[in-house]
Amino acid sequence: MLPRRVSVPKILFFLVGTKFTNCFQIVHWRNHLRFPEDTQLTLEAKDLIYRLLCDVDNRLGTRGAQEIKAHPWFHGVEWEKLYEMEAAFKPQVNGELDTQNFMKFDEVDPPTAARSGSGSSRKMLTTKDLSFVGYTYKNFDAVKEGLRQSFGDSMQEYASKRAAEETSLQMLASSGDPMLP
Repeated sequence: MLPRRVSVPKILFFLVGTKFTNCFQIVHWRNHLRFPEDTQLTLEAKDLIYRLLCDVDNRLGTRGAQEIKAHPWFHGVEWEKLYEMEAAFKPQVNGELDTQNFMKFDEVDPPTAARSGSGSSRKMLTTKDLSFVGYTYKNFDAVKEGLRQSFGDSMQEYASKRAAEETSLQMLASSGDPMLP
């Protein structure tokens, strides 16, 4: 018999507020992850969440998938028969583009100038532009500045760690390796 499942919103209850707040809370989960008293999570479920969030050296699964499978929350799961078992929920799908089983989100209208297809906001792609299709420009300085404005001095330690990582990435990118984005 499969253990009682917990919905993702209940597990991720702490993800509220701005993107910067969410990022900060995830990075500093030890200080921010709290289970509300009315949350109906078993001790095994709470342990599983903590052991998936902890430092990589202690993280559940670091020593292989068997470690995850052996966790008490998964007690009763017949892993070797998992592919043979009937699914608890079978969504009705009416074709490969059917999205009826996904949450609906409000569409955000683009700015008026972009919708009109004219003016400086509308740019034709050139051959040079096509070389960059699929790549994303990341402005780490802008992200850092946004985090600093949101959290002030408490981001100093985080920023210094990120600066070291960014330097490594920039060195790799400038190496001329064609396999790097």
